[in-house]
This record gives sequence, structure tokens and C-alpha cells, in this order.
Amino acid sequence: MSITESVTNTLRLVRQYRRAYLAINVVFYGLVACGLVACGMVYVTFHPEVQEMLTQAVLLSFTEGPLATVAEAYAGGEVLKAIALTFAVNFGIASLLVIFVPSLVTFLSAGCSSALRVRSCGDCCWLQRRLNSGQQ
Repeated sequence: MSITESVTNTLRLVRQYRRAYLAINVVFYGLVACGLVACGMVYVTFHPEVQEMLTQAVLLSFTEGPLATVAEAYAGGEVLKAIALTFAVNFGIASLLVIFVPSLVTFLSAGCSSALRVRSCGDCCWLQRRLNSGQQ
């Protein structure tokens, strides 16, 4: 069976069972959202040392590794470079290495790693707001 036939068969099944496909997706992403709220925000509320540790890890990641270059581009006002580097890091590291590669090993690991990535994005947004407020 060729790739084209596989894709065609898959799309036919999705069209045929559209409601089931949509229900599975709503349930899956709903559970991911609930898990993020329950495990992330609620846990950190009662264990602030975890939030402090995560914040320190995010701060450290902006001073070394691939995010250091991204942070320098943002701090230097190089908009196009910052956009390109952000896309490269998000696509290359987040999408490929954190989500896609683990999904080759097992289906469940992709869900877990994407949930962790979503949680870490919240910390990065907090850090970006903190950095921006310090520049003004």
C-alpha cells in the first residue's frame, strides 16, 4: 500500500466517522487542558518551591543554549531575526524533538511531552512579560 492510498483511506475513515473523530479530539484536548490546570496550576499553588524552580530553569535557559540567541535577538530589537529564531526553536525543538520523535516511540509519550511543553510555554510567557516590564 502506498502512502497516497494510506492517506486517502485515512481521510475516508475520518469523513465517514466525523462525529467520532471530533468527539475523540474534543475529549483528548479537553483532558489535556484539565490536566494542565489540575497538575500545573493547582499543584504549584500548594508547592511554590516548584514554581520557583521552574522559573529559575526558564531564566537559565534564556542565558545558555538555543534560547540564549533568541533572547539576544529580542533584547536587541532585531524583529525579523527574533521571529525566525522563535519559529526555528518552536518548530525544531518543540514540534519535532519534543512531540514528533517521542510519538514514534509510543503514542502516549507525545501527549505527555506536549502537555509539558504547553506548561513550559506559560512560564516563558511570564518571563517575557517580566523582561518587557523591566525595559520600560
